[in-house]
Amino acid sequence: MQATSYGTRRRNRMTILVGMVGLDGIILAADQKLVDPAEDDKDLDDCSDILKIRHLGRQKIVYAGAGDYIPWQVGRHLGDPGFDFGAVSDSLQTLAEQTITAEKRKYTPNNFPEGIRRSLLVAFYGDQLPEPQLWSVKILAPPFDCVVDRIRGIAFEGALGNRARFFGHYFKPAPISKLKLLAAHIVLTAAQFDSGMIGGLDLATIDGAGCRLADEIEKQSLREKSEKLDRSIRDHLFGE
Repeated sequence: MQATSYGTRRRNRMTILVGMVGLDGIILAADQKLVDPAEDDKDLDDCSDILKIRHLGRQKIVYAGAGDYIPWQVGRHLGDPGFDFGAVSDSLQTLAEQTITAEKRKYTPNNFPEGIRRSLLVAFYGDQLPEPQLWSVKILAPPFDCVVDRIRGIAFEGALGNRARFFGHYFKPAPISKLKLLAAHIVLTAAQFDSGMIGGLDLATIDGAGCRLADEIEKQSLREKSEKLDRSIRDHLFGE
């Protein structure tokens, strides 16, 4: 059996995004770390804390990225004129491909960071579409094909192999008010398994009326409920 290199294992450790389509809207949840990957296996990745969920209010688009800075470049261009809401899948794919091409020009030949898994979750909620929609954009390794899918249930991006993904098993279509704790619990639990790459919590609810980012009071309430849920699971398992 061929051993997996440290570099490959490190690249498979990522920050996390969770998207859920509820009965009355969409939830996006994410941690708050942005990773600047090391150039080789001898160096360490660098992390910074950011607000990961971004809202383009005029265009009525919400997005979050995982991987490195390139998904954020794709997200920034979502607000550019000319995005065809009549062909969302093709428009997202073209935008991602154009962004990758433009970013590669900034590097010397063979120096572009290619072994990184990059992805976005994008929510649209404006009048340009009949209903709020959630989309996934995966930017694959060379030759940098893009896979674009509309999400109708639950989706994860990043954090490959993180055991907190298991809690997605409990997802079912429900009002977004009922889904917030599950989304937050997945992100917060993921940090327990990989605190080096995952930390913090961002959460947005999106429906026909608009987008609302959770404030610190709501996020603290969700943290407390997540901790209580974690303790309850342990108590049920061990009879305490």
